[in-house]
Amino acid sequence: MPMTGTGLAGPPRTRSWRRTTARSATTAWIASRALVGAIWLGVALLHPRHVDGTGPARSLLSWDGQWYARIATDGYEDYSALRFFPLLPLVGRAVGALFWDSATIGLLLTANVAALVYLTALAALTRRETGDESAARRVVWLAALAPGAVALALPYTEALAGALAVGMFVALRSRTLWAAAACGFLSGLARPTGILLAAPAAIELLRPDGTGRWTARCLTVASPLLGTAVYLLWCGFSFGDPWIPYTVQTRTDLRGAWLANPVAALLDSGHGGLDWRPTLLLVGVAAALVIVVLRRLPLAYGAWTVLMVAAALTSSHGHSAPRYLAGTFPLIIAAGLVTTSRWVFGVALAAATASCATLTVLGFTSSYVP
Repeated sequence: MPMTGTGLAGPPRTRSWRRTTARSATTAWIASRALVGAIWLGVALLHPRHVDGTGPARSLLSWDGQWYARIATDGYEDYSALRFFPLLPLVGRAVGALFWDSATIGLLLTANVAALVYLTALAALTRRETGDESAARRVVWLAALAPGAVALALPYTEALAGALAVGMFVALRSRTLWAAAACGFLSGLARPTGILLAAPAAIELLRPDGTGRWTARCLTVASPLLGTAVYLLWCGFSFGDPWIPYTVQTRTDLRGAWLANPVAALLDSGHGGLDWRPTLLLVGVAAALVIVVLRRLPLAYGAWTVLMVAAALTSSHGHSAPRYLAGTFPLIIAAGLVTTSRWVFGVALAAATASCATLTVLGFTSSYVP
């Protein structure tokens, strides 16, 4: 039975469904890592300079992964590092302490375990919201192999942030306020866009439906803001300016200034090694999926999706748009809902996998900033 209103309809998940979900998520997780691993090995054999520490991309610690490893090992040593929020390096450092005090192992384990949790939770959320088990299985594969999904296998924050975002939506929709608040707070510590989860929380909780006390509701809505506030206050105390994590992003060699005209960002996406034409195609697909989200999923999903897509497309350099859009999971749910034909799904999955593989090759060969 599909969702109606704001409640969660349908019978509870059976033991069989849980096994099926876990099996689908695990299979997709293994397949995506096999793809990334095969590409990395191929680059290592054919172009060893790209993985031996002499090029911008060093092994699996490429691009942002190098920053997170540095922060996990040495802390925040300069202003540029402050744009990377602390949750992933903190967890990676703690996990790495169990494995010969290796930040690299800790970060990779954290990201990949979080990715498996993310895929499994996303399948369960899709099934609860739509009542469509087939769509849930499609969503798992599309999420694991979407353009930009390579970030789920690397020591990036996408997997951890994605698991927390899905967890918050699950908790919000089931009115488990303490769990929603915990996911929101940690999301605020995970990445700069974590604060945007306050919007769906407000839509779900700030209305008189007789669920929970108003104090608990307001605290849950504010939890992403509170998580970010803790980090910003620490930055202010340690570096004299609490806004550095956001202002440093506006440097022209980083994210760049916020632009009111997304087209300008797309045309400049070549700055990061990705031609603007495939980026524009991807954005067109995302725009169509936004419409599906707004029409077929509850309002909270649509509001968060619009905010996340806007954040992705208003950067002065659009080269990371595939990663940002892949992390906006309602778009993946929408894709799973519209690919009902086996043929259509096969074509969509093949196109997504080819795009993911291409971006992975470009990222490992230092030709593209993922």
